[in-house]
Amino acid sequence: MEMVLSLVRTAAAFVLLATCVACVSVSKPAATKAIEQVAVVDVTETTARIEWLSTDPRQLAIAYARPSDVTAERRLVPPTGEVLAQTYELVDLEAGTTYRLRLEWADAAEGDLPLWEGSVITLPTVDVPAIPVIPSGSTFTVPASIDATGDDEVTKSLQRFIDSVPDGATIIFPPGATYTVSRGIHLLGRHDLAIQGNGATIRTIGPGNLVASSAVLIEGGSERITIDDLSLVGNNERAGTTDAFKGGVEAQMGVAIY
Repeated sequence: MEMVLSLVRTAAAFVLLATCVACVSVSKPAATKAIEQVAVVDVTETTARIEWLSTDPRQLAIAYARPSDVTAERRLVPPTGEVLAQTYELVDLEAGTTYRLRLEWADAAEGDLPLWEGSVITLPTVDVPAIPVIPSGSTFTVPASIDATGDDEVTKSLQRFIDSVPDGATIIFPPGATYTVSRGIHLLGRHDLAIQGNGATIRTIGPGNLVASSAVLIEGGSERITIDDLSLVGNNERAGTTDAFKGGVEAQMGVAIY
């Protein structure tokens, strides 16, 4: 009888132990994402900046591609060695183009799932200002605000005016005017430009050892430049005499063409 009771107690204990083991569940900690709070900000015509929070110090890479691209461009994010907020700016993108972005480990193998894959972004187009159409024969007169007596040095103001005149036009000087300059009229890459002097004078007082102090300097592939009835005077007081030559200062010219 005692042996039977002992077996019953042992069986009951075993059942109770099995029941307790079946009821106990061990909870696993929730997996932590490697990156969070990814955002694409400051999108311009050719750039886009990506921000995120990293919980892993390993180096990341940003991949981006247009929908028609077979392979994606890839940029490595400089490692910080820390867990913190990070940012990276993509540059030299193509304006008006759609891109898909993703973040992945720098050593990710082909076929590995990305850490983050963003929605498609489209960069804005670049507004190209319309080129004004200048009617044939348009004329622009040197403004009266630029001293025409020769008393003041007017290099900058005269050059600003000439630069504002479009190719294909005619610049008109007031009759008999005199303009004193330390650097002459500079025509760089100009085309189909006419200068009507009407007897006006450009008097240069710049140093004779500089080509830039010539009365007119034409360069940079300028073509079809016409200068008519414009007097050009240098700063050599012995000009027009047999003693005019001065060694070392012969760089200044009336019209220098390069």
